[in-house]
Amino acid sequence: MGNQVINSGRRGGHLAATVAANPGMASIELDIQDPKSIEAAANKLIADFPKLNVLINNAGIMNFDDVTTRVDEELLVSTITTNLLGSIRMTGALI
Repeated sequence: MGNQVINSGRRGGHLAATVAANPGMASIELDIQDPKSIEAAANKLIADFPKLNVLINNAGIMNFDDVTTRVDEELLVSTITTNLLGSIRMTGALI
């Protein structure tokens, strides 16, 4: 249908393999936990793909947490940063 799929992720090797297996697909490295990475990726996407009109925020983590003890603060912050803030920041960067 003429759509361009652009995959993103933290691991360049995985992205390259995905693109190689799917001719016509593009990719960009992105760490959704890092606001600077989000800004850089959004700027590159806007410059390289000016017709970009759909974003599917599909990043997420769910790490094991022992609920019989206190919540691990680092785990909590990492989960919220990835699953909530990352999507909000990426959407905002592309609007």
